[in-house]
Amino acid sequence: MGMAARCNFSRHGRQRTDQRGMSEYDIEVILRFGSAVDSNAVLLSEQDVVRAIEILSRLKNCKVVIGGEAPTVVTAYRTTRKHRKKVLQRARDEGWIRK
Repeated sequence: MGMAARCNFSRHGRQRTDQRGMSEYDIEVILRFGSAVDSNAVLLSEQDVVRAIEILSRLKNCKVVIGGEAPTVVTAYRTTRKHRKKVLQRARDEGWIRK
């Protein structure tokens, strides 16, 4: 899959992504799931999208707990329906996600 998910934007790059309605998150997704097509370019092809959907479907309803100053994975597991409902409601109440 693609290059590193985070990058800086040149002034020109920022202008062009803004003009084309692409957010920083959009660019991160393309860089993460796309295919390197040369030493400095990534293309998100239809095949890449299918592969990403398969990965996301497999990981649906999984939770990762992170701790420490340097983010460290503490645990990861598949959630139950009851747990998801409780966690999502608390996240909405605390403003972590939209209501």
